[in-house]
Amino acid sequence: MKGEKKIETQKREYLFDNLKALLIVLVVFGHVLERFGLFPKIRGIIYAFHMPFFIFISGYFSKNTEKIENKLIKNLLIPFFIFNTIYMLSVEDCYYTTFEERLENFNLFRASYLYWYLISLFIWRILTKYITKLKLPIIVLFILSLYIGLVNDAGRFLSISRTIVFFPFFMLGYYTDKSKIEKIRDISKVTTIFVLIILIAITFILCNEIIDVNLFKNAQSYKYSNVRNLKGICVRIYQFAVASGISICLINLISSKNNWMSNLGRKTISIYILSPFIQELLYTIVEILVPDVIGNNFITLIISMILSCMIVCICSLEIVHKTYNNFINIIYKFIICKN
Repeated sequence: MKGEKKIETQKREYLFDNLKALLIVLVVFGHVLERFGLFPKIRGIIYAFHMPFFIFISGYFSKNTEKIENKLIKNLLIPFFIFNTIYMLSVEDCYYTTFEERLENFNLFRASYLYWYLISLFIWRILTKYITKLKLPIIVLFILSLYIGLVNDAGRFLSISRTIVFFPFFMLGYYTDKSKIEKIRDISKVTTIFVLIILIAITFILCNEIIDVNLFKNAQSYKYSNVRNLKGICVRIYQFAVASGISICLINLISSKNNWMSNLGRKTISIYILSPFIQELLYTIVEILVPDVIGNNFITLIISMILSCMIVCICSLEIVHKTYNNFINIIYKFIICKN
């Protein structure tokens, strides 16, 4: 058994564990800032690339389609329907003040908050074997991702908008192999840092004044995002470019060795799914204790960083991670009939 465990550990790609750790911290930090409704420029930098890169990594690890399909219900559908439902009925601020109002307007298939990623990932992995039969699949998906912004009916139902918009990143990851990753890591680190700084600086300048941060979420049509179609298309193209550039830079710069980030990267699923509830609890505490401090200031930024660290630490505790997995396993065994 020890020998098997050692072999399994050696097979892990610590680079991607470390990248996922960085990204999950940014996901939580971005959501904490959004909960405060502050720092749009910082959120803009994060939103421009963090989910596209996460999705790229998901595509990278989706090459074994048969093995993955066997776990889709357990790893994606069950968590989506359970936690998305709980969030909508208990936490989400969707203009409904009472539980009865929430229940009356409840839609089981509407992806809420960050849970859209689960249903989108389910769809991507189901469709991959069909998309790969197309000629130039990434170009076709890229054109579709620009077009879907013109469709006003494409929104949060089954996360249709985001599913189509971010599909090219998933397929880019799918078609990327270790040799391409190694070529990226051979690029000069000095050049990479310079490019990264430029991309971050340009995005910082554009966000808020020229680009509404919420456009990077791609949750709805250009019209419902209050921009003209041409501007919406241009922003989407810009996001594809900057997300690709920053992702390449991070692949080159992040360590590929096993360290504390690697352990965090292995627990991203429990952090991702449970963080909204811990975030809401901590936000309420802050709002009660220091309501006068909250504002677009340095103190709030520090508070946001502290809260983000607390959320990640709590959700990545071994007991939390194991409890989450055990809970999903119990539900899976309860609803699935095995032949």
